[in-house]
Amino acid sequence: VPTAAGTYTAWTNDYAQVDEGIAGAVCDGGGPVDYISSDTADVRETMVISLASIPDGSTITSIDVLVADRGDTSEGGTYRTFVRFNGVDSADSAATHSVTGTGGGCTGFPVDTFDIADTVKNAGTTLEIGVVKVNGIGLRVGVLSAIVTYTYPEMDVQGNGISIANGDLTPTIFQGTNWGNVGLGVAVDRTFTILNTGTADLNLGAITFGAPGGDFSLVSAPAATVPPGGSTTFTVRLIPTAGGMALRTRTISIVNNDLDENPYSFLIQGTRVIGAPEIEVRGND
Repeated sequence: VPTAAGTYTAWTNDYAQVDEGIAGAVCDGGGPVDYISSDTADVRETMVISLASIPDGSTITSIDVLVADRGDTSEGGTYRTFVRFNGVDSADSAATHSVTGTGGGCTGFPVDTFDIADTVKNAGTTLEIGVVKVNGIGLRVGVLSAIVTYTYPEMDVQGNGISIANGDLTPTIFQGTNWGNVGLGVAVDRTFTILNTGTADLNLGAITFGAPGGDFSLVSAPAATVPPGGSTTFTVRLIPTAGGMALRTRTISIVNNDLDENPYSFLIQGTRVIGAPEIEVRGND
């Protein structure tokens, strides 16, 4: 639920006590009250909702509009709700709401759900929510709220069933990121698992190794798309070559559409050894 402060557009009498949260409805007493319209039908009143709490890159799928209301000087005022998403008005809500009570605080929270075309949120995405009067009987609104449903991918990479943090710089045998000792020219493979623990498809791109990176190679690529709750694997091979330092260390990077882990990278390493070890056991000779 976005919680940043809202602004107000076209409210009759410029009242500014409509609360975009669930609490704090002001429909009576003390100071200015929150009329939508005293006697005019078909008037649309909107309120801008900040989407700052929703990460850029996430996909907005639906918007719920919640209203707390009561009658003004009489009961029976009716209204519908609507949303204005990226400057385009939705159809009015199917339900028509009728207010009751003419004193005290606002009552009830009718909820209208608006399914919208899946939209990737960015810095320019805008949302207004509002009401449209149906008849000419005045009413008051103390709370006007939006619940925005959105999805996003979340990437996790594991080796040997253990998560490898994005940016990890400490290769270990346990995670499979440290190949240990590998003979000159000997191929040793390690398989890693990519999981999508988010609520939208995780899209994967190129997997690269930091320069020079020649001793490490990708021998089995992951799937291009991982659905929510799904997983895929990829396999990396180390074949130590002659020359240079015995310790081979590279950074592996995976391009993806995770909102805050692109690219997903971690350090891998292995140590070249010359010749295979031999064991001989002797008795008393």
